[in-house]
Amino acid sequence: MSKIEILSCASCGASLSPRVMKCDFCDSVNVTTRKTSPFKLNAFLSKQYINSGQLSNDKVNTALLHLNLKNYEIAKKLLEIEIENNPINADAYFYCAICLINGKRIKSLAYSDVKKITQYINSAIQITDDAKYYLLSAIINYDFFEGNGMLLPEPNYCILIEKCKELKLENDDLEFLQNNIIIPKNEIFNQFINK
Repeated sequence: MSKIEILSCASCGASLSPRVMKCDFCDSVNVTTRKTSPFKLNAFLSKQYINSGQLSNDKVNTALLHLNLKNYEIAKKLLEIEIENNPINADAYFYCAICLINGKRIKSLAYSDVKKITQYINSAIQITDDAKYYLLSAIINYDFFEGNGMLLPEPNYCILIEKCKELKLENDDLEFLQNNIIIPKNEIFNQFINK
């Protein structure tokens, strides 16, 4: 998962806005930097870092901050630029697929959107094996194709789930997926959600 460098209070560890000299929580003036996931920042801090200009050359992290704020269209445009400039960045394809889902139930998406999402996920999988790619592919396979009574594409969701288990899904990736897509509630996916 991508990391962003943010300011942090040396005394209490609180995340701070850019260019802050004093912690609002403990009044300490000892400010350090640390790396964290853009998805660990609240909406206020995400907006602060986007507006600060500190990430002007970092398209991926800026896109992830926009994704964190549910600004799917802006995030998608930035990720498409990243894909154009760096076509082997598997995470850019994955996050672009998440942007196309747009916080909606996958079952309700248009077939043209699902086709594009599937292309992004397949591109990510071809570049590198990652459990989150296989889980998202399984969710799409199950929720859209099976849920709408369509012929399942190969590999089917059972095979994709097994590959996801084999690669071991990270908790941060599961938390991200739970916050950005609607995961079907059934025994197939509950094994990940109820870990």
